[in-house]
Amino acid sequence: MIRQVLKNCCVGFLSFLFLCFYVACGNGEERETLGNAQNGDNGVSAILQATDMEKAGEFHSKLLILNETERRQGYQAGSGLVASSYYEQLGLVVPAVFAACADLSQAYATGMITIDDYAGSLNQLAANWMDQSSEDGRLVNQSIEAVRLFLASDWAGAEKILANLAGYTLHDDSFQAWMYLVAQIELNESRPYQGDQIVVYDQLATAYGSMMSRYRLLPQYWYYAMRINLNDSLAIDAAERCINLAPTGPFALLAREALAELWSLPKGAAVGLLTVQEIQDLIQTALADADLEQIKSLFPLLGLADNPATLYALGALQGLADNQIVRQWIQAESAKANGRLAERLRYAGGRP
Repeated sequence: MIRQVLKNCCVGFLSFLFLCFYVACGNGEERETLGNAQNGDNGVSAILQATDMEKAGEFHSKLLILNETERRQGYQAGSGLVASSYYEQLGLVVPAVFAACADLSQAYATGMITIDDYAGSLNQLAANWMDQSSEDGRLVNQSIEAVRLFLASDWAGAEKILANLAGYTLHDDSFQAWMYLVAQIELNESRPYQGDQIVVYDQLATAYGSMMSRYRLLPQYWYYAMRINLNDSLAIDAAERCINLAPTGPFALLAREALAELWSLPKGAAVGLLTVQEIQDLIQTALADADLEQIKSLFPLLGLADNPATLYALGALQGLADNQIVRQWIQAESAKANGRLAERLRYAGGRP
């Protein structure tokens, strides 16, 4: 996928380093950026200093199209690396770093890479930047440090650096802006929800919601949306969206734990919780494969105390019991089960 996305794209040094680590390709080649302009007001002077104005206009046009496409279709894997290359060709190293990190973050959130892989890619970039003493080198290192602190949930540290780099953000809904907003929300979430703080939190929550169209396909968008302290219904909706996008990703278990707390279940119950979509997919797959044993994946959920997910699964299983073969299988399983699970299976399948 990444190779296809980058097939017709001139990859800059920043995105090249990320790409080498991300897809294990390349042979150590380093490509220098075509632009090495110093920063200006929101990067405008950097664009004007590009040696090839026609080419700079082309890159800027491609960025406009890419950004608008993401707003309409949602973020897609690989688009961050493409944007990173364009930004670098324009001499805009800060947006280039954060655009590449958008892809790394998406890969991490969906379980394609580990947190150690992510950190290793950041370390590789920091170690291989060609001119550490230059202004661009300083900005690259600051950007990398902000991402490191963000990953470590050091919200105060991340927010401080991201605030210093905010002038390099060209779009209010860039990934850099999203990270800055998350850090601000996490810091304010722990403060008393009263007085002027209500106004501040409302502004932050509104700004976060405005980024939904662009980042709605990223599990981490919904994880942090879940943590915005509005009401239980919105938190549950966000948690389920987070899980559905990447059921085995690192944010899914955190979201399941949040659901357990919201439904007054012990934290240990989180591993058995499933979303409505997961329950439906599991049953459909079991029926399509004619393999009722797959339904046993619902048993941990059925063994939990009453909660919306368990009651939905119970109702679905009861509906399946209209089929005699399924009903007999459920009855056989209920005879082998114990406790709450046995009770639920007997209810779903009826007594033999």
